[in-house]
Amino acid sequence: MIIDDHKIISLIKQKQESGLTMLFHKYGAAINGILLRTVKDPQIAEELLQQVFLKVWNKIDKYDSQKSSLFTWMRVVAKNIAIDKIRLKSYSRNLKTESIDVHVNNITGDKTNLSSIDVENLLLELDDKYKVVLIKMYLEGYSQGDISKELDIPIGTIKTRIRKAISILREKLKNEKNLLLNIILFVISTFLVC
Repeated sequence: MIIDDHKIISLIKQKQESGLTMLFHKYGAAINGILLRTVKDPQIAEELLQQVFLKVWNKIDKYDSQKSSLFTWMRVVAKNIAIDKIRLKSYSRNLKTESIDVHVNNITGDKTNLSSIDVENLLLELDDKYKVVLIKMYLEGYSQGDISKELDIPIGTIKTRIRKAISILREKLKNEKNLLLNIILFVISTFLVC
């Protein structure tokens, strides 16, 4: 049975829970997938999923069917909530703690390459708009088109940000030839650990 978005919207505007239930059955899995790809933690993704549906419930009057489909609007709401979560200092601390745990519990027992700390600091110096596209492209394996769709940014902007980020890194690395090699090794090792 295909559930009509207009019916769902009408029920939610009337504050009938059946509309929210239908909305969850229709879009819950897709929205959860978007959240999971963004925050990388199933438990946090589920918490954020509840926030998304609560926000849709409370802000349904802000939805404009002339501007986008219901799913597109929900996707933007979900991405914004996920990005807000990622930007929280406590979330960042938890990720850093987990990252340290991975390095400490590394089976190979290799000593951490001290120059990789410089790489992490170098990446931290990049603006978020550049860092996000680099991480998605080189660490998470997204194509430029996938990044464009996921972040809802034109592909030309994605390409420009990647070029600009690489240019910024090259400028910072002008005097550090060995650091470039370490960045490559760091990216590869991070990709393999994940």
